[in-house]
Amino acid sequence: VRAFYHSHPDHDSYFSAEDKKQALGGWDEPNYPRAAQIVMSVRAREVRATKAFAWEETARDFVEVSLHVY
Repeated sequence: VRAFYHSHPDHDSYFSAEDKKQALGGWDEPNYPRAAQIVMSVRAREVRATKAFAWEETARDFVEVSLHVY
């Protein structure tokens, strides 16, 4: 798994507390620590912003990372 993605309708693209809860799956570490978490802001049926977040072992949290599309 390279990434998971979801949208935030009518909200900004940020990694919310609920996003973190789902990514951790009830544990202290993510189920898929090498998979990026991509969040898209969708307003009026249009993607307005896309951000990616990755697990940072040192910080023990998800941090925003650059998003590269191949």
